[in-house]
Amino acid sequence: MAVELSEYFDEAVSLFETARTEVQFRNAISRGYYGVYYMALQVADRGAVIPLGSLSGSTHKKLSDFFGENLNANKDLRLKMRSIGIRLRNLHATRCKADYWLDDVISGVDAEAHFKLCNAVIERVNSV
Repeated sequence: MAVELSEYFDEAVSLFETARTEVQFRNAISRGYYGVYYMALQVADRGAVIPLGSLSGSTHKKLSDFFGENLNANKDLRLKMRSIGIRLRNLHATRCKADYWLDDVISGVDAEAHFKLCNAVIERVNSV
């Protein structure tokens, strides 16, 4: 069964809203990032000459680079795209912290900030 991209992020939001422990906040952050990642990847694959998902190597970096290094002639679109790229890098860094840096504390405040940024990126991605 295919998963709708919005469902993926909606489930991450549900995880965040019910999270009470650090592990739950970490899982919500990770799932939230991937919800945004898949939405952004879909937009990038429509606009890229070669779909990013079909290339080898770190798709996460390629995705943020696609948006961050966009050379569109339309200045407003170019600035939106760059903003998405920078924010994707920030979300990815937080996701890596949540998934791999287990000695660092992840709090509800961290998760809330992460989801605010997720929503901002989704809004931007939907506007390009």
